[in-house]
Amino acid sequence: MAKNKVSEWSATPADNTNVGGIDINEGCAPSGINNAIRDVMAQIKDMQTGADGDNFVVGGNLTVTGTTTLSTDLPVASGGTGASTAADARTNLGLGSIATQASSSVTITGGSITGITDLAVADGGTGSSTLTANAVLLGNGTSALQTVAPSTSGNVLTSNGTTWTSATPAGGIGDGQTWQDVTSSRSMGTTYTNSTGKPIMLVAKAVRNAASSSGIGITMNGILIPICYGTNSNGGNEAVGSIIIPIGATYVLSVTSESLSSYSIYELR
Repeated sequence: MAKNKVSEWSATPADNTNVGGIDINEGCAPSGINNAIRDVMAQIKDMQTGADGDNFVVGGNLTVTGTTTLSTDLPVASGGTGASTAADARTNLGLGSIATQASSSVTITGGSITGITDLAVADGGTGSSTLTANAVLLGNGTSALQTVAPSTSGNVLTSNGTTWTSATPAGGIGDGQTWQDVTSSRSMGTTYTNSTGKPIMLVAKAVRNAASSSGIGITMNGILIPICYGTNSNGGNEAVGSIIIPIGATYVLSVTSESLSSYSIYELR
């Protein structure tokens, strides 16, 4: 058989007795050698240009210093992308639209994120991997969010001036309060503050001299309010009155009109 291309050459030297049909066996005509060399050169050129259509196997490493041009797309199974465009390559490799987004501007429209540490508050997260069920979330600067649990049934969210707590709601006047005689600790002209957390009911009794007209007043928020007052014509020498002191209010007791003989102060607190 005429050996017309490199793929038809034999790895056994003795089997290569012709080149392109030109006899190169022992005892061949001298002109056959010249013609055979010319034909070998032509066959190698055809292999280099691909004109012979032969497959080419590299047993070692292939190093290309120039440009490699493929007539067909290199399949994924052979280490390629199976495509000649970037869009088709991403499709073949199973890459979504995120593959085209800049690292400084990524948009996620679906799926889930797993296997990361808790996303910090500074990055738009909570700084926590779990949040107590039914708890109220409290800001904590750049640190992880804090929570306030509901606690006892009927509790309300209460401010202590710094943060929030779950606490029993403060009752109205009389709830958990008792009457107390505070006469010995209340002086006229001294400022007192209702810091009990509830309204206070104050009762004042003024005892006057039989020939005088006098009573007790209280100043709150700059307004003088009479509590009790008696005159020398009312048929008695005592006057009694009461007033509500709001939460946090300051108050000052004072004598109105003439001097008192004595007084008593009681507070429901």
